[in-house]
Amino acid sequence: MLKKIMFAALAVVIIGIVAAGCGSSSSSSSSSATASGTESEGSSGSESSPSEESSSSEEAESAGEAEFNAKSPGGVISSLPKEVQPAYDGFDAGVEESPWVNFKPKHGPPWTVGYASGYAGNSWRAGTLEGLERAAEKYEKAGLINKLLVTQANLNDTVQIEQVHQLIDQGADVLVTCCASAALKQAAEYAGQHGVPVVTYSGYIDSKYSLNQYPNYLKIGFDMANFIAQQMGGEGNLLYVNGIPGAASNTSVDKGVEQALEQYPDVKVVGTVSGEWTDQIAKTKVLQFLATHPEEINGVVVQPAEEVGTMQAFLQSGRPLPPMTQGGEKGTACYWREHPDWKTRVFNLWPPGEEGEGAMDTVIKVLQGQGPKIESITKIAPSSGLEEVEKELEPKCDEGDTTWFEPGNFWSEEYLDNFFEHPKPVLGG
Repeated sequence: MLKKIMFAALAVVIIGIVAAGCGSSSSSSSSSATASGTESEGSSGSESSPSEESSSSEEAESAGEAEFNAKSPGGVISSLPKEVQPAYDGFDAGVEESPWVNFKPKHGPPWTVGYASGYAGNSWRAGTLEGLERAAEKYEKAGLINKLLVTQANLNDTVQIEQVHQLIDQGADVLVTCCASAALKQAAEYAGQHGVPVVTYSGYIDSKYSLNQYPNYLKIGFDMANFIAQQMGGEGNLLYVNGIPGAASNTSVDKGVEQALEQYPDVKVVGTVSGEWTDQIAKTKVLQFLATHPEEINGVVVQPAEEVGTMQAFLQSGRPLPPMTQGGEKGTACYWREHPDWKTRVFNLWPPGEEGEGAMDTVIKVLQGQGPKIESITKIAPSSGLEEVEKELEPKCDEGDTTWFEPGNFWSEEYLDNFFEHPKPVLGG
């Protein structure tokens, strides 16, 4: 097992990488429920169901579809392979040459990796830490990593900045962070000035010293809102359940949602609820919203990991479940299988385990001197219909399950090679 040693508030959790992952019940590979819910084999005991007027989430509606008109932000994108360039249309992080393109570490392997985590309070964060740990164990066995140092800041930017300093003082050769807020810019600058690269995944830091890696969230926010507006027939009341205000990834999705809805003047956003990427918080806040807003809700755009809680809020309130986006949690997919007329689709914008593993793969490529060409690595995130989702569900599933589907090969090494000056297999294959 991975040995975790917890110290005082600003101290570091030292993970000795000696064996298999820590086996948290919120692992992306688990099929057991992590939140209370109705088990489903052939029928559902849910309190309500989608409107009988719903036809199919795969059917196009009559409203004209919004157009994504965003352009490439320029920078050094044109130097990348042509097949990856379209992913940068509308991209909102740095696209200039990375200052780490000629980086060489101060010593050879094994290296120490520091993970400055801002939050650990939901199933997504647990899943992404497990992804980091799985990858770290693989690289420990290959003699590339000797320690993974982990800090937790519990959404306190000041604490997280102090922890970045601490990780550098404790000998981290590279830093990893996730879903960063704007406040972390000074921490990335400090790390860069001390010759320590920062790899930020599932979001970005507005610093040249941060190598950012995340799908184009602005584009997928646009796609989610466009999908729901189409399912609403281009009119009606929409509820938006977003994440943590101030976090870069939340801001990117917000921008995309707004850009799409600008093209649907008859869709009215009647409320925005911040679910903090935590199902229980989303459920509580959506219930509160529904209790004070008796008007019909015709569509819901939801950032993950909030879709199970949002779904439960509608069902518990006795409201019809309107068209709604999903992000990869198994509970809503389970409900969808039993209610195939529900107008929904899975937008797998940040699969937690594969996000963590992909970040660690990039960390090793940087430490090996492979030379990142650009400040940010991105891609177009996949989406899935019911037929694809059904293949991933167990015969017996739970509508309260907040574990995740992982699409597989989300950040493949072959794909990451496109963004490095001297790409090679990290394990020397």
